[in-house]
Amino acid sequence: MMTRFLGPNAKVLGPDASKFMQRLMGPMRLLDTAITMAVLTILSGTWLVWIMSGGFQSPWFGSAPGMAFSTGGLLGVLTLMTGLGVTRPSLERLKQIGQEIASADGPPNAEQTAEIAALRAKMGKAGNLAFILLVGAVVAMSVARYLPIS
Repeated sequence: MMTRFLGPNAKVLGPDASKFMQRLMGPMRLLDTAITMAVLTILSGTWLVWIMSGGFQSPWFGSAPGMAFSTGGLLGVLTLMTGLGVTRPSLERLKQIGQEIASADGPPNAEQTAEIAALRAKMGKAGNLAFILLVGAVVAMSVARYLPIS
């Protein structure tokens, strides 16, 4: 949602976008909510794999469905790690820079402008990677149930 809808639309808003994104990420806690939902999804998926595999029995993981569900789960975990390892720290740094700019009561200096651009580019790449990983996870898990067990 961020990569395909909110981010591009916020970019079109220009300077007003930062106010919108600060509200979304601050009081609305979008990133925290997304991370919480991702963790709950991974935990519930792990529980379902435990049920499907008969208590994590290794032969099930060698079956086509087991490999597909496991691959999808791994891609989902990598998506979460991308959010935790790149997006969250970048947003925290952007928030700090925003506070520095607000306390200086003026426009951002050249160093701040460059860092903001670098962080946004980094988050854009991370968002694209997360999108690809998540699509891979969804595809793997969607087809897994139709694969033969033997």
